[in-house]
Amino acid sequence: LSIWERNYNEDVGLKKIIIFGAGEGSREILDIIIKDLNKETPAWEVLGFVDTNKEKRVDSFCGYPMFCQDDFSNTSDTYGVCGIMDNTIRKKVCEEEILGNGLRLASLIHPSAIMPEDFSCGKGTIVYPGVKISYNVRLGQGVIVNYNSVLGHDSIVNDYSFVGPSVTMTGGCLLGSSCLIGAGAVFVPGIEVGDCSIVGAGTFVFSNVKALTSVVSLPQKVTRAIG
Repeated sequence: LSIWERNYNEDVGLKKIIIFGAGEGSREILDIIIKDLNKETPAWEVLGFVDTNKEKRVDSFCGYPMFCQDDFSNTSDTYGVCGIMDNTIRKKVCEEEILGNGLRLASLIHPSAIMPEDFSCGKGTIVYPGVKISYNVRLGQGVIVNYNSVLGHDSIVNDYSFVGPSVTMTGGCLLGSSCLIGAGAVFVPGIEVGDCSIVGAGTFVFSNVKALTSVVSLPQKVTRAIG
């Protein structure tokens, strides 16, 4: 069995799963993560999608049926996963709509991700293609680590934080809960980021970030017009 099977899903065999949210993140979960996992080792049977936004309500999405919460019954053997990038919404969906309806919260680790045997994560974690994780790294519940990010040794990412594409966290970094880390951000060793903070895309983080704080590198500016 591959490492994701050994560590993140207790049962062996095809598992039923419902994807919560009908947007770009959920489509990536289906087309890029679940389908690639099934190519390596058949594991997931996608039943359909759920989106409680009435303005988006349609009969199907990506060729799968759309459910509402009233459709849930006898779900103890069914998993749910949420690919919504907004941390606050993802937390609410995972805790109220998935766990609250008796579904099991699935963790999905793309087969191309590199990680050691001691890697650990909470339920609902999603790790995208190309991610590299060093030893003694812990991810909390509902964490998303996007494409090609690097998590250095002894780092911790707490519940419902989002690590954007191509982020580099060097050794011993700590992210609080519900943090948002923009694409290409770089952390020097030992950085701590408080709960619910935002690190902008491309930002170099040289000192700790307090909770409920937004930090960015120098903003983009126009140097000259072309033409």
